[in-house]
Amino acid sequence: MYDNTLIVFTADNGGPVYEPGSANNHPLKGGKYSDWEGAVRTNAFVSGGFVPPHRRGKKFRGVMSIADWYTTLCEIAGVESTDYEARKANRYMVENGLTPLLHPVDGRAQWQSIINNQNGRPDPLHLSANALLWWPYKLVTGTQPYSFWQGTIYPNCSVTVKDDLKDGPFFSDMHVFGIPVPLSDNTTQQDAYTFAEDCGDGGCLFNVEVDPTEHNDLSQDPAYANQLFKMQMKLYWKNMQNFNPNRGEPALQACDQGADLGGFYGPFVDAEDFYEGFELNARQKAVAEAMKEQFRRLNHSLDNHLETGLMRLCVTVCEYVRVWLWV
Repeated sequence: MYDNTLIVFTADNGGPVYEPGSANNHPLKGGKYSDWEGAVRTNAFVSGGFVPPHRRGKKFRGVMSIADWYTTLCEIAGVESTDYEARKANRYMVENGLTPLLHPVDGRAQWQSIINNQNGRPDPLHLSANALLWWPYKLVTGTQPYSFWQGTIYPNCSVTVKDDLKDGPFFSDMHVFGIPVPLSDNTTQQDAYTFAEDCGDGGCLFNVEVDPTEHNDLSQDPAYANQLFKMQMKLYWKNMQNFNPNRGEPALQACDQGADLGGFYGPFVDAEDFYEGFELNARQKAVAEAMKEQFRRLNHSLDNHLETGLMRLCVTVCEYVRVWLWV
């Protein structure tokens, strides 16, 4: 069985370096929720008897997106990766004047690139709305949280939260009912809490082949002016062409279900029998009912008085977290 087995280890992003995520991406810069290499250059390997002998124990130096694994595994299995249902739907949409059209599968088959150690993505890779990789150059734009390098030992005493909040870095992507909850109304303070760095609209430019730790920003070097402009334009057009479907709206029902689960997310649509055998104790039930009432009031405030609701939002979230820590 092993001779015909392929084992794939991969990751969707770098580790979270905020407190209390406490990951370490040393020696790379940054972490999850940023576009630095500590967030987008992840560890991966393939193993098993299916790997050709000449590639075992060797490094692959090409560029690969996590989206490529679907098409790569389809390639290995000898099956189509084309989304024919999307093509069919697009024909109907065109005939009826509907938009937006469904995009083709993003992934690129990479098995031949892996076993031959060839870069299967020499063209631009759209990392995010703020970043583009066009090997070996990388453009990073906008304000980036977690813009620091972790040491060989991280977290350490300089970042550990004990009895009160210290200096961060803190979580930057809190949302409730789809609404962002910043750590501070003051942008400067928010950036300080999240160790943010602003690359501006023009962006920071790096050669990540020779400078994977992103210490040497080339954006102000005249020798790279053409490369910078080319990548700025490419990022602009990638963003214009980005497919961003309607993914629905946040549901109060999800928060109610989370309260009934002791503060944990879980399925909440047609899930009446999903949690059979799970039950909170009396004190936890009381807390759950109190928090559900808080969320209902908050949801009403957000629907009718957005500004007032936002003022109550952070207080409610913090109280919710504090109560569950002590139950």
